[in-house]
Amino acid sequence: MSVKMEGVPKFATEREEAEWWDANPNLVVKLFERAEAEGKITRGTTAKRLGLSTTATTIRLSNDDLARARAQAETRGLRYQTYLKMLLHEALAQEQKPKETVSPMPRVQPQARRPVRKQSPAAARSRAV
Repeated sequence: MSVKMEGVPKFATEREEAEWWDANPNLVVKLFERAEAEGKITRGTTAKRLGLSTTATTIRLSNDDLARARAQAETRGLRYQTYLKMLLHEALAQEQKPKETVSPMPRVQPQARRPVRKQSPAAARSRAV
């Protein structure tokens, strides 16, 4: 479900998009007012609004991983749980893509080992000294 936004250009990077939206705050207000007038502003997650079923789950994360996720989410202006769901979704999509076929490296034939010559106890003592 995409929102049609006249006057909004295509962006090459997130930084470019963020700078553009920051420089055009009146357009943001105008778009929200239009969406409100059309009754398109609702509460709830996108999944709920689209009628998609979701299941709550619990996973254990290390404190360090959780702290990193929270910090990274904050830099993107997201809640950490939303950010973790986004990462999981991207990882699952990446795993589902067919893997590139890479030609295997040629196998190197192991060299034959030379038999170890046994030394007499006297020769071993003379080398140890």
